Amino acid sequence: MDPEQEKTSRIAILAFAIPLGLFAIVLAAAVIISVVGHAKWNRTKADLLARGEKLSLRDFEPPPVPDTENFYADEVWWEITDRAGNPGLLAPSGRRQIDVLETPLSKESIESLRRLVPDFRDQTSCTLKAAVTAAAAALEKSSDVEARKSLARFILTEIEPANPLLERINGLLDRPLARTPLVYDQALLVSTDHLAPILNISQALRARATAAIAEENASSAATDIRDQFRLAATLSGEPLLLTALVRMSILAFAAECVRVGMNGWEDADLETFESQIAQIDLLSDLQTTVRAERGGLNDTVDALSNKRMTLSDLYGGRPTPPLLSFGFVIYTAISMEADRAKSNLQMQQWIDALSAPREHGLTPSAFALPRKSTGLDWFHQRLFTEMVVPNIETATSKAARIQSQLDLLRIACALERFRRAGGAYPSTLEELVPAFLPTIPSDIMTGAPMRYIRDTPDDFRLWSVGWDRIDDGGVAPTSRGSTAKGDWIWESPPAAR
Repeated sequence: MDPEQEKTSRIAILAFAIPLGLFAIVLAAAVIISVVGHAKWNRTKADLLARGEKLSLRDFEPPPVPDTENFYADEVWWEITDRAGNPGLLAPSGRRQIDVLETPLSKESIESLRRLVPDFRDQTSCTLKAAVTAAAAALEKSSDVEARKSLARFILTEIEPANPLLERINGLLDRPLARTPLVYDQALLVSTDHLAPILNISQALRARATAAIAEENASSAATDIRDQFRLAATLSGEPLLLTALVRMSILAFAAECVRVGMNGWEDADLETFESQIAQIDLLSDLQTTVRAERGGLNDTVDALSNKRMTLSDLYGGRPTPPLLSFGFVIYTAISMEADRAKSNLQMQQWIDALSAPREHGLTPSAFALPRKSTGLDWFHQRLFTEMVVPNIETATSKAARIQSQLDLLRIACALERFRRAGGAYPSTLEELVPAFLPTIPSDIMTGAPMRYIRDTPDDFRLWSVGWDRIDDGGVAPTSRGSTAKGDWIWESPPAAR
């Protein structure tokens, strides 16, 4: 072989050997990463199980209950889902009892709404629920007597077609238990098609209660508010993050109705509201929610590993781009178990922070995700942590804010009863115990007592220090959101200002 041919041959060998060697190195690295990841997950799993933790969503499935005791064992819900054991009652959208809340308003009613609520922006169509919700929001803000009366009449007139549904819900709420027909072995794909109707019903009850308060019909308003609290309670045994967020929204609706009508309630109403609120502990419930979300994540990883679930399933059955599909195949083969271990440990840290003694309060920094990774490290170690794991910081701050609002409301109800009994508000909150409250709720953020100042015998200020744990003297946040700087305050109802 002449020198030129020999040179060409060597170049050809190198051209083949170098890529082959690089491929072998990459393959070896991938195998090592995969083996290390599986080992890390096995250690993490063993440690968590040794602590008594549940690592599958199926472990959180509640036991069945008799239909006669189950709020959801009724055709109102059987019409919505075919998972309820009565598929023959499944009805198409538009023909279900719950759909009365989505009934389009007449042109005359829409024009009336636009006159009453000039900034109402739905210029083309409007449903019953959207109309009464917009009118109720305007009613809560209005101090004009005639405008309030007109808004209340509009709400009570337009909501009449939904009254039979709301009365049926009232009867079902007398059942002591609630079990939705969730399919817990569907991992993160578990269907929650009952949540939107539940939220719609709550908004209708809120609107009707707000109108009844304006009409000085305290008895009717109190019934609708109690039903909102009971409606929220039907979701308390369902350990999903979306369910928890819907429940928090319903509780916020109910609390606002109680606040707006504070001066018109009978003492018996105030005691009932206080007793309903006293049973609510959103942060304890959130611990279960985080555990269940972690279980759903683990079930999803198992299903992906066993080919019982695909990336397309996570995309709602839609086709996925080829490049994304290829990358996900590489991820599941190499890095998914390491990511699962990291996600489980991160969520355990959140659980431990939520379960810390209440006298220590909450530490907001404990619920923030660690500094975001970039590049390859992000892809192979943080995909689930940052994309699939729910935003626990947001859920926790919302739970803390709404629980604080409920605790402030409990205290405000007791303060109002104290004032009626003695003619003035107390000098300190301790004077409420034991006649009006068994104990004074502490500030959930710090574990210290709620801030209270009696400015005059007929006026007071009451607040929590808020998510930033800084006492601003009862100054509310200037921006929206649970993490905004400022205090979470009790705002006196309109008639008391």
